[in-house]
Order: sequence, then C-alpha cells, then structure tokens
Amino acid sequence: MQSVDEVREELDFKKKATQKARIRVVLVVANICLGVYASFLTITSIVGIVNKNRGIGQGNIITVLGKDESESLRIIKEYAKEKADILDVATYGRYLLTSTSKVTPVLNNYTDTVRLLNLEEAIQDGSSTSPVNLGSYLDKQIDLFSLKKGDYIIHDGKGNYQDYRAFHYTGEEYFEEVLYSFPSEDGTRTKITVKGKDSCDAMIINVSKQEASLPKDYYDIVVINEKEADISWLKNAKNLLIKEVKTIKEAYMLNSSYAINMIEGSDIYTSNYVSYLKGNKPSKISGGAYDNLDQDNAIRELGGYVFNAGYGLSGNDETAKISQDIHKVMKKSHVGKYTISLGINYETPYSTVKEIFNY
Repeated sequence: MQSVDEVREELDFKKKATQKARIRVVLVVANICLGVYASFLTITSIVGIVNKNRGIGQGNIITVLGKDESESLRIIKEYAKEKADILDVATYGRYLLTSTSKVTPVLNNYTDTVRLLNLEEAIQDGSSTSPVNLGSYLDKQIDLFSLKKGDYIIHDGKGNYQDYRAFHYTGEEYFEEVLYSFPSEDGTRTKITVKGKDSCDAMIINVSKQEASLPKDYYDIVVINEKEADISWLKNAKNLLIKEVKTIKEAYMLNSSYAINMIEGSDIYTSNYVSYLKGNKPSKISGGAYDNLDQDNAIRELGGYVFNAGYGLSGNDETAKISQDIHKVMKKSHVGKYTISLGINYETPYSTVKEIFNY
C-alpha cells in the first residue's frame, strides 16, 4: 500500500505531465498558425508582384455601367484601343479642363475638338461619339452639367471612329471630383463624378440623377456679402441653395461650383480667362508669382487650383494677406469656383447672373 507521500508524488508527476502535454499542443497549434500566416504572406506577395507586372490590381480599374472590374476592363479596352495621355485635370464651375501639362488659365488643350462616348449607348446601338468643340477660355471646355445620365469616355477628335484615342490620366494619384448641377424643373439634379487613374486606360465621367437635395456643406452658389447687401433677388431663385459668408476664406472652404463677391458700385467683373463680358475684366497682376493672373482677389483665389490659389505672396499688401489666408486652409482639390464680382447697385443682377452661370 502506497504511503501518503508516494500518492502525492504520483499526483504531482501526473499533473506536470498533463501540463507538459498541454504546452506541447499549444506550441504545435501556434506553429501551424505561424506556418499558415507565412504561407499567406508569401502567396499575397506573389499575387502582388504578378498584378504589378500585369499592370492590373485590385481597385486599379475604374468600374463602369455597374459592372465588376473584370467586365469593366473589357468594356473600357473595347473603346480605348488607343490612348492620349493627359497629365492634369481640373474643374472650373461646370467645366472640365484637361491638359498635357499643369492646368492653368492659359489652357494647353490636347485638341480643339473632343468626343464624348456614352458607353451604354455605344454597347446597345453602336452610337458614335458626340463632338464637343473646345475654345481657349475656361468656360469653353467640356460642360459637365449638360451631360445626360451615363458613363462616358473622352476621345480626342482626330481620325476615324476606330482611330479615336481615349483620354488617359497619367497623374501619380487617383483623381476624383464630384460636382452637382443646378436643379432641373422636375426637381432633380445631375451628379457628376470625374475619375482618372494611370492604371486605367481611360478617364471616366459618371453622370447620374438624384433628388434636388444636396450633400451637407454643398451649395449652388456661395455669396461673399461682407457689406450685408440685399440679395433677396438671388435667394428667391427657385430651388437654388445659397450660402452667405463674410470672407473669401470662408467661401473657399465650402463646396460649390459658383461664387459671387458683392462689391461697392454698379459694375460686374469676370475673370480675364472666361469668355463672358469681354469688356469688364479686372487688371492682371504684372510680375511675381501671380504674373498674368487676375487682380481681383475673389476671382483669382476662388478659382482654386487652376489659378494657383493660396500660393502665398510675400509682403503685407491685401493681395498677399488673402493669398496666405487661403494657403492655411488649402484643400487637395482641383475644384475651382467660377466667380464674379458684382456691384451692390448693379441694375439687373438676377438676369445677368443667371445668364453667366447658365441656370
């Protein structure tokens, strides 16, 4: 018969053996998990290298017509057999600007004529592209607000249909800008999304319809009204969402395609780089970082990326102060507000603004 001490020793031995067995199981499971994880990393790395070599990876193809990446790739390649490289893209008001170099007010268009291909129509009935004649002014570019629902590819206008080259965005980062049109009579708006990525053979313009409401902090027109002038003529406009602010900086920070700067007097001014009101243009800055741009602070700074807004002039004059003000809150956005400076006592403000902004 075992003594009490022998029984205790036997129990301790069994307990330690059980603990060792559990530890071995844990170690085996851990090693299996590590092995699986290592295999996952290896496979992921190999897939990444293959995708990089193929030039096609997850999220690298802009999808169209509600299709997945694979089908979108097939559709885009069908209508983008040749490519015309575009280095830079921006919007000014309702207009889409493209350039083979940095977009500036002095436009360097790839071609004087582009063609917009509605992919759905092309697939259904083989419709040819619609020609759009471009001009040298900012408001003579592709009018995004005029497009009907669909996904579009932009082609240059040269050669026969089969030889058209699709605009291909070559910027280092994915480009996407979203704009909303003025409301239609039926209470809807057009939502426009411009997309570009170097790994995709064509830029895509997606146009969809939605209710007249706008996202938070998005407005039809932003009004800089430091003098608190009466703008009931604009606020009473049907369905327009108007936002009044006091400063150019506040206006810059809001999402809108259009802006009005209320000024003293009875005159109206537009940028030198838009076609409207050829006689009423602000002087141009001569020399320095802003050489050849509009003297009018609101027009220049709210023009955004296209006008080098917030570049940051040296000095203490008012131009420098406003520029540095914008520089502090600059967004990484290529959206520019089509801006006019309007005199408080201008005789026909509503009809003129309506004509300029085309709503």
